[in-house]
Amino acid sequence: NKHSQQQSRAEFEYHQKGEILAALLAKLVTRLARAPSRAQNLGGWLRGTLVALKEHNEQSSGSGSGMKKGGGGGGNEIDLASKLAPLKNLLNDRVESFPHLLRLEGRLSLLGNRG
Repeated sequence: NKHSQQQSRAEFEYHQKGEILAALLAKLVTRLARAPSRAQNLGGWLRGTLVALKEHNEQSSGSGSGMKKGGGGGGNEIDLASKLAPLKNLLNDRVESFPHLLRLEGRLSLLGNRG
């Protein structure tokens, strides 16, 4: 019974950690979308959060923690794809606008060289 309580507590804490990491990722993506100029400052936080999420997800998929995907973990694993979707969308939007910005820069350069 005590072992069962300890396991339940560990599963709860594990699940909580995943939820906190997912919430942090969402906040970082929101701030990055709102203020792209802060990308350099937020980059370290974003990288650390992504690494922690990856490690958390790998643990849930069965590295001996007892909380394996599809096992008795009660859904402790994070749906990583859905958590990363907002970041992927933000990056895709930025990448799509890049060629337009390069063309604009070229035009401005030509105008600057005329004068």
